[in-house]
Amino acid sequence: MATLYIHIGTPKTGTTAIQNFLLLNKELLERKGIAHPRVEAEGMREKFKSRRNGNFLVFNSPLTGEEKKRQEQQVYRIGFQAVKRAAEAFEKVVVTDESIWLRQNIREDFWQRIAEDAKNAGCHVKVIVYLRRQDLYIQALWNQAIKLMTRLDQTFPQYLESDLSKRNYLDYYEKLSNIAQCIGKENLIVRVYEKDIFLNSGGIYQDFLEAVGESMSQEYQIPEKSPNERLEGNYIEIKRIINRIPEYKKMPLDDMYDPMIMASNLRKPEKVSYFSYEEQIDFLKKYEASNRRVAEEFLGRLDGVLFTEPIEKLPQWKIDDTIMYQDIILFYAELAFKQKKETEDLNRKLSQTNQKLDQMNQKLEQLDKKLTHMEKEKDKLSQKCKALEREVHNPVVHCSVLFQKIKKKIKKFFCREKKEVES
Repeated sequence: MATLYIHIGTPKTGTTAIQNFLLLNKELLERKGIAHPRVEAEGMREKFKSRRNGNFLVFNSPLTGEEKKRQEQQVYRIGFQAVKRAAEAFEKVVVTDESIWLRQNIREDFWQRIAEDAKNAGCHVKVIVYLRRQDLYIQALWNQAIKLMTRLDQTFPQYLESDLSKRNYLDYYEKLSNIAQCIGKENLIVRVYEKDIFLNSGGIYQDFLEAVGESMSQEYQIPEKSPNERLEGNYIEIKRIINRIPEYKKMPLDDMYDPMIMASNLRKPEKVSYFSYEEQIDFLKKYEASNRRVAEEFLGRLDGVLFTEPIEKLPQWKIDDTIMYQDIILFYAELAFKQKKETEDLNRKLSQTNQKLDQMNQKLEQLDKKLTHMEKEKDKLSQKCKALEREVHNPVVHCSVLFQKIKKKIKKFFCREKKEVES
């Protein structure tokens, strides 16, 4: 029986880097008996079919009512069909999506059903989860919710008190215990994500390979670092306020994102905390007992220490009114440049389209000329046919033809007689 490794996040723990690594090394991993199957289901975005191929477990259809339920069930079924095909050919199957951590409560029997369906697909389930210190995790989530499609408009203190914050399941022990109860503690692989250690050494790839029972080697390609940009300085507040515009929230594409990030990158990033140091300490105290139990029961750490990174005493982030007007100008300048570039691109595409239309019109004119010529030839043939038809029905013509035939026969007869006389 194959092993199905389900990588569930948490978000902001190098998940994109791991997923890109799996995609980049897909063929090499397959030679080593590890599949990262594509899930080809209608209605799924491309990234959920390939990079985040575990999304079928928590797929959230944009449809409504019974159609939504039907599509989600279909995607789930197609996902496990892909897992089954991979399990028939490989010893290990890896699916990954960080939203599984956030959406694992969509059904009461979520993990029981996955374990049962995996067994029917010929797999034994193991779950991989990376944990990040809660104060760092919640700050990264707030920044991302403001900059991306969530378009959050809450301040950081408001976010901490909101239901959105509670959905991130910061009590790790409670959530891990629920998973372990369904699949067995021995099948839950808990890893600690400490960004400075992983990113400085490139060890996130090695760590993940170890989690699936594989060793790192020089054969593997390392993905180019794709910066997961944060909003810096005043741009957090500028974007948060823009997020309050109802029409902007409804826009399917975020035209503000790129100009905002470009403008933010013009400012030298400053290492700050959205907490005061005292608030940060108090926030972490709420999870001390939970973290200690995770360290002891899931990692076997007798000292009960889950996170080893020191708590830095950083300046607290605040709005800088002295340069706010500059930041607004920079943002709108980047927005204007983006719109100018898009307009130029559209004009270039329009020009190319017009050229193609001109070429097509020229071809149509040539075809029209050919058609006119063919019509004229048709008229000529029609006239000839009519003339022949008239000749066929003309009795004078018939007599002339008959006379010619008789003449040929008489001539032939006299030639034959002449030859006989001479002989």
